[in-house]
Amino acid sequence: MPSEGEEALLVLLRCLKDPDENANKNRLESCTKLFQDDKYKSDIGFLKLWILYADSCEEPEEIFSRMEAKGIGIYHSLFYEAYATYLEIQRKLCEADAIYKVGLSRKAQPLAKLKSMYINFLNRMVQIAHPSSKKVISKDCVAYKVSDVQANDTKISPLVPHTSHHPYKKNGTGHHNDVQEENAYQLPVQDVEITDAVHSSGGIEGNKPSFCDPSQLLSQVGVAQNYKPSIIMGGGKPSRRQGVNPWASILITNLLTKLHNKISRFKGYNVCNKKYSGKTCLVSLRNAARNKLLDLGGIKYHIKGCSGEGAFAQVFKALVDGRSDDVVALKIQRPACPWEFYMYRQLDDRISSDERSSFGSAWKVHVYADCSILVCDYVEHGTLQDVINSYLVTGQCMDEVLCMYYTIEMLRMLEALHSAGIIHGDLKPDNLLIRYASDEICEEWNPSRMGGWKDQGLCLIDWGRGIDMNLFPGGTEFEADSKTESFRCIEMQEKRPWTFQVDTYGVCAIAHMMLHGSYMELVKKTGLDGEVYHPKATLKRYWNSALWTNLFTTLLNVRSAENPDLSILRKGFEDHLSSNLHSRKKLTQLLVKQRNVMC
Repeated sequence: MPSEGEEALLVLLRCLKDPDENANKNRLESCTKLFQDDKYKSDIGFLKLWILYADSCEEPEEIFSRMEAKGIGIYHSLFYEAYATYLEIQRKLCEADAIYKVGLSRKAQPLAKLKSMYINFLNRMVQIAHPSSKKVISKDCVAYKVSDVQANDTKISPLVPHTSHHPYKKNGTGHHNDVQEENAYQLPVQDVEITDAVHSSGGIEGNKPSFCDPSQLLSQVGVAQNYKPSIIMGGGKPSRRQGVNPWASILITNLLTKLHNKISRFKGYNVCNKKYSGKTCLVSLRNAARNKLLDLGGIKYHIKGCSGEGAFAQVFKALVDGRSDDVVALKIQRPACPWEFYMYRQLDDRISSDERSSFGSAWKVHVYADCSILVCDYVEHGTLQDVINSYLVTGQCMDEVLCMYYTIEMLRMLEALHSAGIIHGDLKPDNLLIRYASDEICEEWNPSRMGGWKDQGLCLIDWGRGIDMNLFPGGTEFEADSKTESFRCIEMQEKRPWTFQVDTYGVCAIAHMMLHGSYMELVKKTGLDGEVYHPKATLKRYWNSALWTNLFTTLLNVRSAENPDLSILRKGFEDHLSSNLHSRKKLTQLLVKQRNVMC
């Protein structure tokens, strides 16, 4: 008998007789949107529908990630079989292996089938690594335990979600940008041992990956036999090898599981396997935050107001134990995001004390089963986006001297980050807080930032999309789309692999916003060195065209494996300001005026 979900979906599914693939895709998409009730999440019929929908899309991995985020079918082995098979076809073997392991750790049913599929997968990997080998992995020689990955530690952080962008700043239009990846509660992982896996032999050719016969899957839910399968179902050819998605929830889960012992020893890391149960309801803070009290770990945080919010997080200004001289920012995220705290601790370990103030700090994190609360520095002077907007509302753009100063600051930041093996992944003006020296600056600006200039500049925050390159093999490249409009690097736009380009493109996009007061549009020109990208907007004749052209040309046209020398670009701007007394004096005047207007 069909399940409840299959009965409800049967009528719509039987409409999949149209030879037009786009029509079928649209119907499938409609089905996934119509049935939003949680009761369908564990229904096998609903899972099959989503898999068919993924099969009809150009980017199936995005659909599988969404299913994982929504918790659709995560206790059925079919989800992991389909997801891993697609990844294997794409030659993303490490990620496919991780998917199988997560499914086994969750004891997805039928477990025996999933174990068998995983054993078959491992045998294919042996044949790829050692084509002449006759070794067959079987139940007698494979005993995978998740605890082995965890360095024999069975206590795991209960939630490992991931956010995609800064949730409480505003975009260039002054409206909140709530476009971000959907996130999921990652369940506690349990020990798993393969003891009854089916024996398998044969190489990749003799044992072609297949999670299900599409005609069988379709017929089980009453779908016409002429539905045309694509690559997941075996109806297409494998594409070229793709890079890693550093923001995939499965990958973040796997990394944090492996790093659990290290993270649990971080100062300020507090985890509770239960839902938040404090006296103050966190949901109610959205509408009435002022003068509420949060008790976290014996410390009372007096909420003074909401600083900003997005789809998955809110940030509140708070006084520690009511002291007006001890102000912090509380970032409340649903679902929890321990990854951001991990990235902050990497900044503490790897960034020199001279540069550390250019990056935000997190003092504590409280991780619960339904949310996390990050305790961060509170910086009250607004963001670079606010500064840009303050000029736009008067019909002006920032002075070139000020643009140069902030460009120098950004280049200096990325030098420190990239040399430490860290990528921010979401560089945009609303993630750059403005810093001012506590006292009035008497000295003129200089490249060594003497006097109060070291306390002045920018502070890069929001590390939910941060990437720790030390966790990946040398030479790893990434293929993922941040979906952050106007800040997607060229490689993302053209579906090419990238590494540091995600940050260096951000420098260009922000510099363009400061100079022109608008988002950057690109044009492609053909020259002696091939095709080269340039901003569409032209530079004003009285600007230093040579410096700006060099910046944009260099950073917009980075070859795949290159990491450009940012110090050369930075020193070019520094030399220009250092040699011009008028520019240095003007910079000081502009910053004083800016502080008076913005603060």
